[in-house]
Amino acid sequence: MRQQRWLLLAAVCVAAAQDGAWEQEMRHASRLQAEGKYAAAEKAYTGLLNQVGSLGPDHPRVITTTHNLGNLYHEMERFAEAEKLYLTSTSAWERLGAAGSQYMVRALINLAALYAHAGQFAQADRVYRRLDALVVGSDTADAGRYYQEAAYLHFRRGNYSQAETLCRKALAVFEKVPGGQNPDVAATLNNLGMIRMTTNRPDEALPFFEQALAIWETTAGRDNPAVIVPLINIASFRVRERKFPEAHNLLRRAFMTAETTYGENSPVTARAMSSYAAILRKVGRKSEARLLERRLKAIETPARPNRPPPHVVDAADLRP
Repeated sequence: MRQQRWLLLAAVCVAAAQDGAWEQEMRHASRLQAEGKYAAAEKAYTGLLNQVGSLGPDHPRVITTTHNLGNLYHEMERFAEAEKLYLTSTSAWERLGAAGSQYMVRALINLAALYAHAGQFAQADRVYRRLDALVVGSDTADAGRYYQEAAYLHFRRGNYSQAETLCRKALAVFEKVPGGQNPDVAATLNNLGMIRMTTNRPDEALPFFEQALAIWETTAGRDNPAVIVPLINIASFRVRERKFPEAHNLLRRAFMTAETTYGENSPVTARAMSSYAAILRKVGRKSEARLLERRLKAIETPARPNRPPPHVVDAADLRP
């Protein structure tokens, strides 16, 4: 059961244009997104965009809201909508010159990530070449996210050594944050584990997955959708060890978290459901597995070339 997942960092929400009530509402929308309450977050972002739209396309509040709505759509796997909003915000920040340079970098990182996740490697390369001149050599969190997303592109191409080198660079940046225990560190640890799983070093992978899960549970909470990725990765390891009851408990939790967060028709939920149905068969609960498999057939998912989400990618998509 090849169900390991690479965890992606396309959640760089721009924060700009400090302005009282708008800033407070933006923080509220971002918090809803972080909690996995996507319908409410979408309503909050679109409401804000309607409020500030009259300020003009180059006003920082308009650009910020546009970008962050695109980020939400990216996380929800609504890729075409996300791309359009990322391109709009990137162009607007560029028109602002130096005043918008930091935020343009963040928008470009997300745009590059979107292309890489969708397998549009030529477009991703084009954006990464642009980012090289903007962030390489710095030790900001944005540089760490750039390294991580570039690592993913190499991973998709089977360049695992280069992917690991870039993940290590990202980890060095993220660990400079006081305390060293933050979601970016967790994501990078997960991805280092993923590289080891993919290169047939499973015993080295498990500690990375377990560290990632522990950090996510501490920083985001046990029910946050971020835990879906390490749960599935650890479960895959338990399946290799033929520890099916333990794998069942992990995959059941991943599936329930996905369904609660994304709804039953989401591609993320569908993949978690598929993993859970497979382990139900392993533990002899075939009638329950068949029920889930029937549900899976009823879920419409995007075509495979466009479906990798911003947080999880099927390992079957990544192998040469």
